[in-house]
Amino acid sequence: MLFRSYAPIEEFGSAWDKWSTKEAANIMDTESELADCTYKFMQSKPKYFDTEAILRTDRRIVSFQWCSRKAGVSWQQLGNKHDSWLESNKESVAWKVWNILIPRLGGSPQAEEFAHFNVYTSVSGLMENESQLAENGFSEHNDYHGSYVDCGDTNVWNG
Repeated sequence: MLFRSYAPIEEFGSAWDKWSTKEAANIMDTESELADCTYKFMQSKPKYFDTEAILRTDRRIVSFQWCSRKAGVSWQQLGNKHDSWLESNKESVAWKVWNILIPRLGGSPQAEEFAHFNVYTSVSGLMENESQLAENGFSEHNDYHGSYVDCGDTNVWNG
């Protein structure tokens, strides 16, 4: 089961404190009968956020991809790559949110170091992103994945 909640740290802590209630305990008991869940607290590094586009719709498509740096790639190099890519492409991106998520607290079977987290305002926007990747034969995508990171599959949900 996948459940993600995003909030400023103080709000997040306050919300989790509410899970100590009897009602929350009943929900958790029911959940454990249905799924095996892992909870993780992650820090988010916002790279791009089009607030107006996100607020104009209740329809959100979320993509999530775990990644690890390739051997010899520093966090600084990876950050520079993200920044230079965004600077070159920010006028044409199809997603409306791009965050880099870094696990901080909680258990996980993943050994990955970070995740790409994107939000689109429609499936059409998601497919626009796929089309943009395909237009140049996936060359930027392949360079990034060949030189900087090893990533798992990109998962997509209604959000």
